[in-house]
Amino acid sequence: MTWQEKSAVEYHVLSASKLDERDKRYKAIKYLFEKGELDFIFFEMSFALDIRRGLNVLGLECPLSRNKVILSEEAIIKYYENVMKLKAEPKEEEKSYYQRRKTK
Repeated sequence: MTWQEKSAVEYHVLSASKLDERDKRYKAIKYLFEKGELDFIFFEMSFALDIRRGLNVLGLECPLSRNKVILSEEAIIKYYENVMKLKAEPKEEEKSYYQRRKTK
């Protein structure tokens, strides 16, 4: 997943939610995309679960961990392909240091 795909999904979700930029929920969604999680310590549990429900309605699946809502790369790619109907770039396998040195 590239940063362009992630920012496109973020823009699409925020515009589909029709929230004002000054709204607390808008800022929470931006925080979720920035950090990758909404922790119940910083956000009330009911508020974070409400954000999660809204994102699930829009088609972005955010699983729950013990005390946080998590936004995974797989969920972003799934939203990008299924809801936005765009093709995500294939994920390249990471090479070790020695494999990179062999190719030079």
